[in-house]
This record gives sequence, C-alpha cells and structure tokens, in this order.
Amino acid sequence: MGVLRRPPDLFDREHEWSELAEFASSVAPGLRIALVSGRRRVGKSYLLRRLAEASTGPTLVHQARELSSGQALDPGRCRPR
Repeated sequence: MGVLRRPPDLFDREHEWSELAEFASSVAPGLRIALVSGRRRVGKSYLLRRLAEASTGPTLVHQARELSSGQALDPGRCRPR
C-alpha cells in the first residue's frame, strides 16, 4: 500500500498529513497506535477523520476529553467488565 493521497480540500497541514499518512499506510505487522495532541481548536480531529476516510484499512479514532478530577474519580462513571 502506498502513502495515502492528501485530500485536495485539506488546507495547509502538509507536514502533519505526510507524517500521519506514512504511519497509517505502513505495512509493518501488528497493531499500531498513534497519539495526536496539541492545542485546542486547531483541527486535530478533522485531520484524523479525513485520514480515516482516505484509508482503505480498518481504523479507529477516539476523541478523549478532559474531565475535572471529581468527574474522573466518580465511581458511577466506571463500568464493570
């Protein structure tokens, strides 16, 4: 599989796209995970959604959100396994 082609309507982000596309199109065996972090409201989620759309393989994108310590430690938020 070659490196994923950048969508023509994706403004700027050439470097970020090439790094993520190279990672996503790797033929290395096994499970791989990437963590994308940065300032709020700069397009991280949008970039990852576009990458998932361009990918032909299975993808999973999870958007974490910051919680207050009270919310994070609330036993009612935990689900039994």
